[in-house]
Amino acid sequence: MPMTTTRVQQAREADVAEIERLVERSGPRAARLDWSTVISALGAFVAVADDRIAGVMVLWPHPDHVRIEAFTIDPAERGGGVGGALLDHAERLAAGTGGLRLLAEAVTPGVLAFAAGRGFVERDGVLEKRLA
Repeated sequence: MPMTTTRVQQAREADVAEIERLVERSGPRAARLDWSTVISALGAFVAVADDRIAGVMVLWPHPDHVRIEAFTIDPAERGGGVGGALLDHAERLAAGTGGLRLLAEAVTPGVLAFAAGRGFVERDGVLEKRLA
C-alpha cells in the first residue's frame, strides 16, 4: 500500500458518525465507545488521510505515563502510515511523562506486533514504551 500524507488532529463532535463507521469496519475488538462523550469529556485524536478519518486514538494522561485507551485503524489503511502517525503524535504528547502504556488484552495481534516494532515491550499484560 502506498504511503499517503496523514495528519493527526483533535477529534470533533462532527467526526462522531465517521469514527463510529470506522470502528464498525475494524472488527469485534475495536473500541466500542460512546464517542460523543469521549470526545467532549476526555478527548480523542483522529488520523486524517485523503480527507477522511483513517484512525482514532484516545489518550488518558497519568502522572507517570500516558495510557492509550483506544487505538483503531481503518482496515483499508493498515500498513499505510496511519498507525505510525497516531503513535508519533502520542509520543510527542507523552514526552516527559515517562512513557506510553497500552493494555495488551485490549488490542488485536496485529496491533501487538505493530507496537513491538515501535519499541513497546509487554510487562504483566501492559505494553509499555519508555520515553526520555
